[in-house]
Amino acid sequence: MAEFANKYKNIELEVIRNNDERLKL
Repeated sequence: MAEFANKYKNIELEVIRNNDERLKL
């Protein structure tokens, strides 16, 4: 369960990073 939570958190951070990159364009 903790492993799943960490994986989900990583995906969430990736999405936020992608959104930041898009806003810079």
